[in-house]
Amino acid sequence: MLSFKDVKANSFKGAYNAIYELIRAVYDLFNFLLKSDKLTDLQRNKFISILDKKSDQQQLEASLKLLSECLHKHHGKRVYILIDEYDTPLNQAYGNASYLTDLVGFMRNLFSSCLKGNNALARGLLTGILRVSNDSMLSGLNNLTTYTMLDKAYSSHFGFSDEEMQAMMHWWVNVA
Repeated sequence: MLSFKDVKANSFKGAYNAIYELIRAVYDLFNFLLKSDKLTDLQRNKFISILDKKSDQQQLEASLKLLSECLHKHHGKRVYILIDEYDTPLNQAYGNASYLTDLVGFMRNLFSSCLKGNNALARGLLTGILRVSNDSMLSGLNNLTTYTMLDKAYSSHFGFSDEEMQAMMHWWVNVA
């Protein structure tokens, strides 16, 4: 799981560095994999390269896929990748054409790498305020399903129930 909520840079370089640090922090949570006898030397070396901040952009774009493959190999189970607020960096870049163009390309490759054609992946989940559509930067993803607060099957998970509203109103009347 990783959240892009704090990636609020004013340039592509700033966003790239913030995302790199975010990915390094996630890798650090799983540094026990470096001792796994199930990883190849190549996987281990790539893992270390990311931790040591020696990877280039293409390696960073493949980093979440690499981590999922390492976890899959070590545990023997396919992984779930949860990405929260995927669109925060994109919202920040809005209005700056060159920044947005560079960031969209980077994010497209990062997400496509880990969410499409990844045999180590059981399921992936993206959350954000921008609607994910089949003609967006994530157009390369297949088996994409979008759920919103307007979907009846999930409406009980968004907002407040009638009972919660009644309790809040009762509290508010008694406090005021």
